[in-house]
Amino acid sequence: MKCIVLDAMGVIFKAADDVAELLVPFVKESGGELDEAKINDAYLSASLGHISADDFWLQVGLDSSMEDSYLSRYELVAGLDEFLDLASDKEIPIWCLSNDVGRWSKKLRESFNLDIYLNGT
Repeated sequence: MKCIVLDAMGVIFKAADDVAELLVPFVKESGGELDEAKINDAYLSASLGHISADDFWLQVGLDSSMEDSYLSRYELVAGLDEFLDLASDKEIPIWCLSNDVGRWSKKLRESFNLDIYLNGT
């Protein structure tokens, strides 16, 4: 069986390193944790499922109500829609590989309407 497996960061979304490019600046600008190592550690724990997304926000000094504001910083790679349409037209299954925080991935897939193309989560 043929399929296409896409990485989320740098392939589906413009940010190649979403933690360094989007998350760390967002946390700092929003009045949260200033120590990048602590933000990275909290992210790693959340992405591995060791802590919840809500606990991540607490660990970086922000309220979880900030989450959607953070996720609004993501942008799709130019031309992705056309690529996904073409693969879909050819009935090639498309999968996304990501080590993101589960709730964030779900929200991003929904907000960009990607679930209609992706076979797996």
